[in-house]
Amino acid sequence: MSLDSITEIMRQDLNRQESFVVLSTIDDHGYPSVIPVGSLVCRGPNMLLMTLRATQRSVDNIRSNPKVAVLHMGTRTWMTIKGRATVVGEMPGSAGLFAIPLLMIRVVVDEVTTIKAVVQPQPFIFHTWDEDRLRALNEVRAYLMGVELEGSATDNGVVSEG
Repeated sequence: MSLDSITEIMRQDLNRQESFVVLSTIDDHGYPSVIPVGSLVCRGPNMLLMTLRATQRSVDNIRSNPKVAVLHMGTRTWMTIKGRATVVGEMPGSAGLFAIPLLMIRVVVDEVTTIKAVVQPQPFIFHTWDEDRLRALNEVRAYLMGVELEGSATDNGVVSEG
């Protein structure tokens, strides 16, 4: 089933930590580049926010071609989300949490396609034995859930500092 926005059940599943998310961008040679995403939140029916390390090739890909696809495999829903990504800016304080600063990426949703799983989805639980890293990842998710963005989901607003 194809939709033009994210439903409430999909939003709830996207915002759960027990999911697996993959981002696909297009490189300069026209090939897909696929990476796992550690922090992603849904901020409404037409907007996702995620973080990527500032050094990842996907950031350059987004700057040269904003068309992206996000594959989400959650506990209740599996979906592919097509949209246009924008690098919003550096997440404040991320350099102190991680060795490499994180950049916030906004995705304006163009199309959502639900996937009927052949198997019953089970929770994806990622474990880390590093308590400091786990605490930092939880801080990133909390920041993405609460950050105020200027403008609407359809323009290229910036992070509001205040």
